[in-house]
Amino acid sequence: MTELEKLIKTAVYGSVGAIATIAEKSGELLQIFVDKGEEVVRQGQTVTEEAVKKFKEVWEEADIDVSHMTQEQREALRRRLEELEKAEREAVNAFNEALRRADEADAAAKEAGKRAMEAEDAYEAARAEAGETDAPAGDAEEEPQDGASGENLDEDDN
Repeated sequence: MTELEKLIKTAVYGSVGAIATIAEKSGELLQIFVDKGEEVVRQGQTVTEEAVKKFKEVWEEADIDVSHMTQEQREALRRRLEELEKAEREAVNAFNEALRRADEADAAAKEAGKRAMEAEDAYEAARAEAGETDAPAGDAEEEPQDGASGENLDEDDN
């Protein structure tokens, strides 16, 4: 085998290995995106549940006739309502942020999946171009060609 053939063979096998590694890492990256998206959605649900709980607590306490309240009681009620509004805004913002992150994670996961599929296709194309079969590299035996083995292949010469 000439140096050029060795160099080409090394380049082809190196390319195939690189593509296989990219495909493998893309799958791992996809799982990371999925895990992160699930985590963000869980966090958003937790914040939303806490806000709903606070809302219910304040709502239950708000069943009061304000016409019989003192000025201090009205101020306390006003502060509680402001706290509720703030908690509600925070919950809505947190939930919207969780949805945004989940959408980003989903888009990234889809892109990673697409790239993994492209890498797998490129890997298979490189294997086919290199003439590989399902046998591991190095297992195929080269058949001797005329004059290559030192044996006389022509039976007429005997």
